[in-house]
Amino acid sequence: MNARLHIVRAAPEHLPALAAIELAAAEQFPLVDLPAPRRADRVPLARLSEARSRALLWIALDDGAAPAGFALAGYVDGRLHLEELAVHPSQQRRGLGAALVEHVVAEAREVACPLLTLTTFRYVPWNAPWYRRLGFRELSSEELGPELRAILAHEVTLGLDPQRRVALGLDPFGPGLRTYGPPASSR
Repeated sequence: MNARLHIVRAAPEHLPALAAIELAAAEQFPLVDLPAPRRADRVPLARLSEARSRALLWIALDDGAAPAGFALAGYVDGRLHLEELAVHPSQQRRGLGAALVEHVVAEAREVACPLLTLTTFRYVPWNAPWYRRLGFRELSSEELGPELRAILAHEVTLGLDPQRRVALGLDPFGPGLRTYGPPASSR
């Protein structure tokens, strides 16, 4: 990760910048995966505020203290769940996404969560294939709790192809993330 970028817990002043990061990142997806009507979707400010108040929102800041990316987590089926990971296209391919995921994994360890989950696009190179390189694995249908199943079902109502979506999980107490580059810095 670029030494001039660091990860912090979100502060209220960071929240307004996150929508622009989400929107810019959404434009990178193939239309077959993220249809045009879904590209303008963003996490509601109320949800970001709630996650921030629960210390479940991390921000990657550039050297000018401007947000460059973020990771949003919550609880699904009693497990920590990575709801959103977005990095501005101008900051991608620097290890920032992995650094943000490292912070979510650290939180999962802190709260003794046995499994960190997420849903993502199965074929987009910087989604499921990338998470697999970090150590995530596809969850079996038996491992899907009712809330995670409901998330996958809701994604279908949003127009996402269920064959192109996948639920992944990582044991935060396992061998750790397989990252590429120096560990993330924090302040």
